[in-house]
Amino acid sequence: TNERNSILKNKILNTIKILDKYLSNINSLKKPDMCFIYYCKSFILDKLPEYTKEAEDSANKSLKLNPFNPESYNCIGHIIWKKGDVDLALNYFKQALQINKKDKETLRNLSMILRAKKSENSEQKRNTCLESVKYAKESVDIDIKDGYSWCKFI
Repeated sequence: TNERNSILKNKILNTIKILDKYLSNINSLKKPDMCFIYYCKSFILDKLPEYTKEAEDSANKSLKLNPFNPESYNCIGHIIWKKGDVDLALNYFKQALQINKKDKETLRNLSMILRAKKSENSEQKRNTCLESVKYAKESVDIDIKDGYSWCKFI
C-alpha cells in the first residue's frame, strides 16, 4: 500500500501543477472558472491523507468567489475536520445544508462529524447521536441505492 499511496500522491501533485498553470493566467480567467479551479484544487488536495494548508487556502478562495456552492462548504468542512477542528467543520457542513437541504453528501458529512464530536455528558451524547442518525436517514432517503450513504450510516 505504500507504493500505491506514493503513486497516488504523485498523481495528485502533478494534477495540482496543471491547475496552478491555469491559475497563473488569472487575468484571463472568468470568476466562475477561477472558482471551479480553486474548488478542484482543494478537492484533489483533500484526497491526500494529511491536512494541507494549501487545500484549506484553495477552498477558502473558492468560497470567496462563490459563497453559494455547497460542494465548496463540504470540501472545506472535510479539510478542517482533517485539521482537527470538529466544531468549525460542523459549522461548514451546516452552511452547506442551508444552501441545499437535499444534498446527500452534506447529510452524510453531518452524520459522521456528529458521531466524532465529543460530548460533555450522556444526555448531550444521546442528543448528538439522535441528530446524527436523523441526518444519516435523510441521506439514505435521498438515494436509497447509494451504498456510500449506507456505509456511512453504520
